Amino acid sequence: MLHTIISGKVNEVDTVTVQVGDEGKSISRLSPSGRALFKEEIYEVHTNGEFIDQETPIIVTHFSDNKIFVTRKP
Repeated sequence: MLHTIISGKVNEVDTVTVQVGDEGKSISRLSPSGRALFKEEIYEVHTNGEFIDQETPIIVTHFSDNKIFVTRKP
Protein backbone atom coordinates (compact mmCIF):
# COMPACT_ATOMS: atom_id res chain seq x y z
CA MET A 1 0.00 0.00 0.00
CA LEU A 2 1.27 3.46 -0.85
CA HIS A 3 1.95 5.64 2.19
CA THR A 4 3.17 8.85 0.62
CA ILE A 5 2.12 12.29 1.70
CA ILE A 6 2.21 14.95 -0.96
CA SER A 7 2.60 18.45 0.33
CA GLY A 8 2.61 21.53 -1.83
CA LYS A 9 0.77 24.71 -2.37
CA VAL A 10 -0.64 26.70 -5.20
CA ASN A 11 0.86 30.12 -5.71
CA GLU A 12 -2.00 32.15 -4.26
CA VAL A 13 -1.44 35.78 -5.10
CA ASP A 14 -2.43 38.22 -2.40
CA THR A 15 -2.90 41.42 -4.43
CA VAL A 16 -2.85 43.39 -1.18
CA THR A 17 0.66 42.17 -0.33
CA VAL A 18 2.04 42.27 -3.89
CA GLN A 19 0.77 45.02 -6.17
CA VAL A 20 1.47 46.34 -9.65
CA GLY A 21 4.56 48.55 -9.44
CA ASP A 22 6.15 46.68 -6.54
CA GLU A 23 9.89 46.13 -6.86
CA GLY A 24 11.64 42.90 -6.04
CA LYS A 25 14.50 40.66 -7.10
CA SER A 26 14.64 37.44 -9.11
CA ILE A 27 16.09 34.64 -7.01
CA SER A 28 16.19 32.18 -9.90
CA ARG A 29 16.57 32.64 -13.63
CA LEU A 30 13.23 33.66 -15.13
CA SER A 31 13.05 31.72 -18.38
CA PRO A 32 10.31 32.90 -18.74
CA SER A 33 9.10 31.87 -15.29
CA GLY A 34 10.89 31.38 -12.00
CA ARG A 35 11.02 32.60 -8.43
CA ALA A 36 11.28 36.10 -7.06
CA LEU A 37 11.45 37.85 -3.72
CA PHE A 38 8.98 40.64 -2.85
CA LYS A 39 8.71 42.04 0.69
CA GLU A 40 10.59 39.06 2.19
CA GLU A 41 8.20 36.54 0.56
CA ILE A 42 9.04 34.20 -2.33
CA TYR A 43 6.61 33.98 -5.27
CA GLU A 44 6.49 32.19 -8.59
CA VAL A 45 6.55 34.86 -11.30
CA HIS A 46 6.34 35.02 -15.09
CA THR A 47 7.60 37.32 -17.83
CA ASN A 48 6.09 37.99 -21.24
CA GLY A 49 8.73 35.79 -22.88
CA GLU A 50 11.71 37.74 -21.57
CA PHE A 51 14.64 35.90 -19.96
CA ILE A 52 15.89 37.52 -16.74
CA ASP A 53 18.99 36.42 -14.85
CA GLN A 54 19.10 35.59 -11.15
CA GLU A 55 19.61 38.52 -8.73
CA THR A 56 18.13 41.04 -11.21
CA PRO A 57 15.89 43.87 -9.94
CA ILE A 58 12.35 43.41 -11.29
CA ILE A 59 8.98 45.15 -11.12
CA VAL A 60 5.43 43.75 -11.13
CA THR A 61 3.60 44.71 -14.35
CA HIS A 62 0.27 42.89 -14.02
CA PHE A 63 -1.64 39.86 -12.77
CA SER A 64 -3.40 37.29 -14.95
CA ASP A 65 -5.09 34.02 -13.93
CA ASN A 66 -3.55 34.18 -10.43
CA LYS A 67 -0.06 34.67 -11.92
CA ILE A 68 2.35 37.53 -11.23
CA PHE A 69 3.96 39.05 -14.33
CA VAL A 70 7.19 41.01 -14.08
CA THR A 71 9.80 42.78 -16.16
CA ARG A 72 13.31 44.11 -15.55
CA LYS A 73 13.37 47.27 -13.51
CA PRO A 74 14.30 50.14 -15.84
